[in-house]
Amino acid sequence: MAPTIKWISIKVIPTHYTPLITAALKAQGADLNAPRQIAQAVRKLSDHYINNPDSATPWHTDWAKIAYVAYFFPLNYLRVSAVLRAGMRSGFWQGLTEFSDFGSGLGTVPLAIADSLPGQFLRGLAVESSPVTEKIYKQLAQADLAHPNLSWATKLAPAAKSAGHLTVFSFSLTELPELPKAALASEALAIIEPATHQDGRRLMQLRADLMAQGWYAWAPCTHQEACPLLVESARDWCHDRITWEPPEWYLAIEEHLPMRNRTLTHSYLLMRRQPPPIASFTVARLTGDLQRQKGASKQMVCRGPKREFLSWQHKHGQVPEWPRGALVRLSSDIAVKSNELRPTPDQCDLVGC
Repeated sequence: MAPTIKWISIKVIPTHYTPLITAALKAQGADLNAPRQIAQAVRKLSDHYINNPDSATPWHTDWAKIAYVAYFFPLNYLRVSAVLRAGMRSGFWQGLTEFSDFGSGLGTVPLAIADSLPGQFLRGLAVESSPVTEKIYKQLAQADLAHPNLSWATKLAPAAKSAGHLTVFSFSLTELPELPKAALASEALAIIEPATHQDGRRLMQLRADLMAQGWYAWAPCTHQEACPLLVESARDWCHDRITWEPPEWYLAIEEHLPMRNRTLTHSYLLMRRQPPPIASFTVARLTGDLQRQKGASKQMVCRGPKREFLSWQHKHGQVPEWPRGALVRLSSDIAVKSNELRPTPDQCDLVGC
C-alpha cells in the first residue's frame, strides 16, 4: 500500500491573533515588543503551576494574565485545535449543536471551535469562576470569528435532555477530584489534559469507567475494548505529540526562558453515548515514538486490548517516520510474533493524522 495521506506536522497560530494578543497585553500593561517582561511573568506562572498542580490559575494577578495571553494561550490553542481535527476524522462533532466549556479560562476552546468548526454549534457556554476572563476573551476574539452565541457562567449546570450537547474540559479536569455529575447529562464529552503520567492514566481509567456506564470511545481510541496501556502496563500512558512553527514574537519570549516548546504534548478523550461508525478496514493508532534498534525499529501501536508493537524489519528498506498519534491501516495478513506486528512495506500505510 502506498501512503494515502501525507503527514503534515507543522501547525501555526493564525496570524490574526498577533494584533489581538498585542492589544490584550497592552490592556494589562505589557508590550509584546518587551519579551523579557513577558518571560518574567511566564516563569512566575509556570512556578505557580509546578508548586500548586491542583490549583486554579490566579486570574486576579496581572502577571498571570500576561503569561497566559502571550505564552500559554498559543500552546493550548494548538492543542485544542489538534483535538478538534482528530474529532473531524472520526465524525465526532456530527449532530452536536451546543457546548459547555468547563474551566474556560480565556475562552481558548470557543475560539478554536470558531476557527476550526465555524457554524457547527448554535450555542456555547463558557464556565469560568473568575469574572476577568470574559473581558480578555473579548479582546482576543475578532467580531467575525468569535462565537456569536457564547454566554458565560460561573457554574456548570446539567445539560437539557438533548442529543446535541457537548461538555468540554480543557486542562480543567486535572483540578477536580472527579468528573462533575452535571457533565454526564451530555451526549458527548471532550477532555483535554496535560500529557503527564498521572493525567494520562487518569483519562485511561475514566475511559474504562464511562464505557462501563454505556459510553463509547471515539478518539483517540480506534476500538471499544480494554485499554492495553492501562491493563498490561503500570507505567505507560496515552498521549499525542504535535510540532508547530512559533511566530517570531514567541521565539523572542523563549530567549528569556529555560524551556523550549518545539513539540507539544497532550492527552485527550472523545466520548459519546452512541457508537462510532465501523471502519471498513483495520485502523490502529501509534501510541509510542519510533525506537530504532539493531535489525528492526519498533513503535507501540494500539488496535485492541493487547499491548503491541509495529516492528519494521530493516531488511525491507527504509523505516517510515510516522509520529505518535498517527492512524495506520493494517493488512489482515501481517506476520505476528509474540507482541510484534511485522509488516512488509505494502501491508501498512498512513491513513490519518
